[in-house]
Amino acid sequence: MTEHKLGRRAVLAAISSLAVTNSAIGKVNFVVPNGTCDSHAHIYDPRFPYRPDLAMRPATATVDDYQSQVQDVLGIKRVILITPSAYGADNRCLVDSLNRMGRYALGTAVLHPDLPDADLKALHNAGVRGARVLPAARADIEPLAARIAPLGWHLQISLPGPQIVEVEAVLMRQPARFIMDHFAHVPQPEGLQSPSYAAARRLVDGGKGWIKMSTPYEDSKIGPPEYSDVSVVARDFALHAPERMVWASAWPYPANKPALSATAMFNILAAWVPNAAVRKRILVENAEKFYGFDANDRPRTMAR
Repeated sequence: MTEHKLGRRAVLAAISSLAVTNSAIGKVNFVVPNGTCDSHAHIYDPRFPYRPDLAMRPATATVDDYQSQVQDVLGIKRVILITPSAYGADNRCLVDSLNRMGRYALGTAVLHPDLPDADLKALHNAGVRGARVLPAARADIEPLAARIAPLGWHLQISLPGPQIVEVEAVLMRQPARFIMDHFAHVPQPEGLQSPSYAAARRLVDGGKGWIKMSTPYEDSKIGPPEYSDVSVVARDFALHAPERMVWASAWPYPANKPALSATAMFNILAAWVPNAAVRKRILVENAEKFYGFDANDRPRTMAR
């Protein structure tokens, strides 16, 4: 892992007062490098039925909506689309969205471990590069990893922090790379003192674990605009292992009312990672390494 001349706590203290600026007026507060990737977004398209047991239907959020509300605003093209839990293991909406968005979009699907080989190959050909693990499917981690590792896919671990602790040993021994959603959902107010944080750090240090820098609002007890409790965790992860971080908008924020701003979720990255070279690594180079985007085909940033 990266070593630093300054002590970690000193660095954290020095930048802890950085604020998220310009969010309300929709201005990005840093230079966005070419090839920036949004590593987590959902599409909710009513053309595709939600699972029948769904208690609350999410608002419509189509490919066109994502492109106008996130990509056009931030000026980016690369994205990882994730099958939302509302669809269960039905990935038709994901495949349709990937087909519409082209080479700058890749996907993460929800799979049953016994998915036929032909269906797995079809998902790969459509641009799927990962399998999402939700809380109800924790027991499927090892059989899923065995199925996807030969394809070079990863596991996306979408679990609460305490469940990360429970599956740590399983993740350590399975063959596939994996990424933990939303700072591994390190709980607050325990933060850096929590067993969840310690487990996530060990998993990152183990060589196959990555962290998604996103959704500070989900675990914050302090709230906007800085989410200062979660921001301490964000800065610590970024200082410890910048080579294992990616950024994500997590659009369209279905549980948040009023809706959050994509610009605000982007601008907070400058407070977490004030160094422009490290931000580029997280936004561009790490996403290329983890998801497989072509480093020789970086789309230009075209923010409006």
